[in-house]
Amino acid sequence: MRLPLSPVLLLGLAALFVLAAPAPPAQALCIGCSCTVSVADNLNFGSYNPLTSGAVTTTGQVGFHCTIAVGVGSTVTVQGIHLDTGLYGTSFARKMGSGSNRINYNIYVDSSHTTIWGDGTNGTGVRPSPPQTYSGVLFVLTNIDQQYTMYGQVPGGQTTVIPGSYADTITVTVVF
Repeated sequence: MRLPLSPVLLLGLAALFVLAAPAPPAQALCIGCSCTVSVADNLNFGSYNPLTSGAVTTTGQVGFHCTIAVGVGSTVTVQGIHLDTGLYGTSFARKMGSGSNRINYNIYVDSSHTTIWGDGTNGTGVRPSPPQTYSGVLFVLTNIDQQYTMYGQVPGGQTTVIPGSYADTITVTVVF
């Protein structure tokens, strides 16, 4: 049976990604070194119909770009790109908000939506996995770029969701 007026929600994850990168290791000399988080695509879930049982999925890209003008005796290990829990939830139950209304969603490291992208604790995953190491005696005008796919999902069956435009803000931390 089809209802003539089914409420449809417009969802968008207008994510604000922030870099929190610690200084290079004390044993390394790094001149003109900088890192930034890059977000090629925010997660945008489009429309969600709470009267259907299907999930809404989407993908986006997040990564980092590091520049080393001169680095001596350097080994840089990227331990992981961590995503925080957002403004309204926990890593296991992220929520987007529209005023006081909420809708559940999450971000995963895999396309099967089985491992939640978090900070690597309590069963959450991070990217890269395993950590990536960049080694060298001398780095001169070196760029390190990595991009990773984020897999977003709004679970189906959230029948009490109020129509609106929903968003969340996620902080991204690159751990070296």
